[in-house]
Amino acid sequence: AFSRSRRMASSVFVRYEGRREQIKLASAYTAVHAVVKEACCRFGVEASEHGVRSSRARKGPCLDKALAWAHTGLSNNCEVELVREARVAGVVRVWCAGGEASVATSATLREAAEAASGRRVERVRVVREWFEGAALDQTLAELGYGPNAAVKLNADVGEALPQAVAAKEPEARRRREAARRPEARPPAPSVRAEDGKSLSNLRKYVANAPEHGRIRRETFARVTRGVTDAESVLLSVGFAASGDFYEMRPEGPRDIERALAAIDRAALSRPETSVDREVERLKERERELLARATAPRDRRAVLYRPKRAETTEDETDDSRVVRAAAAKRAADGAKEPELETRAMREMRELRSKKVYATVALKFHLPGGAALAALFGAAETVRDAKAFLEPYFAPRGATLALVASPPRLVLSDDDTFRPFAPAARFYVETQAALDPGLTLHPEPDDLAFPTGLALADDEPPAPQKRRAAPPEPEPEPEPAAEAPRDGRPPSSRTRPAGGAKPAKFAWLKTG
Repeated sequence: AFSRSRRMASSVFVRYEGRREQIKLASAYTAVHAVVKEACCRFGVEASEHGVRSSRARKGPCLDKALAWAHTGLSNNCEVELVREARVAGVVRVWCAGGEASVATSATLREAAEAASGRRVERVRVVREWFEGAALDQTLAELGYGPNAAVKLNADVGEALPQAVAAKEPEARRRREAARRPEARPPAPSVRAEDGKSLSNLRKYVANAPEHGRIRRETFARVTRGVTDAESVLLSVGFAASGDFYEMRPEGPRDIERALAAIDRAALSRPETSVDREVERLKERERELLARATAPRDRRAVLYRPKRAETTEDETDDSRVVRAAAAKRAADGAKEPELETRAMREMRELRSKKVYATVALKFHLPGGAALAALFGAAETVRDAKAFLEPYFAPRGATLALVASPPRLVLSDDDTFRPFAPAARFYVETQAALDPGLTLHPEPDDLAFPTGLALADDEPPAPQKRRAAPPEPEPEPEPAAEAPRDGRPPSSRTRPAGGAKPAKFAWLKTG
């Protein structure tokens, strides 16, 4: 039935300002622009400024003029409405006779075919329809090709155009030079947003830039007021300010992917809740404290011989680590599990974290001696080796700092910030300790740094939903009276001449 309806002759009814015309279709593959042209001729209006749309879609878009009528989805003898269509300037990509060109939507069919092929044309076929003579003066917009469209034309070409022959070599040279030099692209726009809804609206405008030929400036400013550089982002994708509107440039949109990437980065970096803002504040305070940290003037160095304590098998380093891990697991298991987001967990860790400007280091030297000193958290292993060098003879010996367990040899550029507030290192060297040094007994009060807390106030209270008011409990139903005549009590029917039975308080609805 469908294939038969496509072979049989059909018609379409067109309405315009209270008038109605019937237009016969030569075949099912008659283009929509042919119907629009015939209807505009009968109604006496300009075909390039009008389009047709289904009568059921009062606010829907007009039909694509380049489509065949069989591909519009409308049935035979349907009714469409002729309406004025907004004319949007743009660029159409055209292929013809092995060549290609970008022409404006206002270019005629002849101009587009000759620009792409570089030859004179007498006849052009678009889809299944041939155009020749005066029909070649129709514009691409009248044929239904809007901005960013692409079309392949089949044409009967003739001799080469003089300007095409003259411009062929310079054009090829220009393309080769453009391919060799890097493309000068404008810098990516910077986006700063305070409102998630405004940022989402801006992303929709940028993503749909190829479809928007004109945007009202007042509307755009209202829906993107929470974004600081919204206008610069819109201008970077090809729009230009013109009066009360932003209009797309004739060359079409550009750099849409970079603008979307900048918007997505702003969405990821923007704090959404009070917890996120608190995390950002704590991180900023941590960066400020670390930037102000300097090396201590007095290292309070002490060279001593550690006390030797007798240890049993249960008091080795490994056993202490195992017992500490077991105690931590037991303490964590005793706590009630709390559901928290990643931001809440990060905020809790930052509020309990302390920043140390100095680190207490203990160096175990060859021969059983130890050296305790204070170092800045930003100082490197190279500074520690320079400090340890005078304690060995001969001078200039190679030193290596090793952390254990597990064994880790530190490089000269490593800092001591990961080891705050205190750490222990072993010094490996072929040199011996200077015999002229005096070893003191191990002191009881070694220097230990004082940390600065990041949080100086109470954490923000989580926003809880307001609890719904408790529903009133229904009043108990009174006990039924005993029947006087031996019959069961009635189902609350109104007795003859009696008053209406009262309702319970919890049954009253009004």
